Amino acid sequence: MKTVLYIEDNPLNVYLVQAIFAPRADVQLLIAPTAERGLELVNEARPHLILLDLNLPDMPGDLFMRRLRADPLHASLPVIAISGDSLQEQRNRLKDVAIA
Repeated sequence: MKTVLYIEDNPLNVYLVQAIFAPRADVQLLIAPTAERGLELVNEARPHLILLDLNLPDMPGDLFMRRLRADPLHASLPVIAISGDSLQEQRNRLKDVAIA
């Protein structure tokens, strides 16, 4: 079984992603409402993939990525950013930390 960690604080978005993954019996979806909880679950559950909201209440997505990439155990963990924020500045900040 594969584990996907979705870090998202918006309940409606969580509901949508849960509905998308519901038919997939081979995937366990974990939800973290904050980046800090997401980092805890990365260590506890060892997910195969992270879906990351870039605008979380406790830290911005680029800081989460920097912290994740700084940990040698998780530096190469795939992360897909999910956000309505498509500003060039945001994309540039993420490019610096997107690849370990």
